[in-house]
Amino acid sequence: MSDLYTNLDDLKKDLAEKKDRFEALKKVVATLEPRVDDADIGAVIARRTGIPLKKMLTAEKDRLVRMEEFLSAKIIGQDKAI
Repeated sequence: MSDLYTNLDDLKKDLAEKKDRFEALKKVVATLEPRVDDADIGAVIARRTGIPLKKMLTAEKDRLVRMEEFLSAKIIGQDKAI
């Protein structure tokens, strides 16, 4: 019977530790932003690919600067719309 009580005490201790951990995690979650924006996505991609975020953003900027030229070459007869 004493083994049962020892096991119960261990379970109570484990439960208390898990509750403390849960409370700590709730505080962390409360500080997180409720939305994901392009900077978050860029940071994840940069971290996973190893390509610096600044370099990716520069490439995107260059692509957008040349978009009119690109569209003009692909869409014939719609210069006014472009």
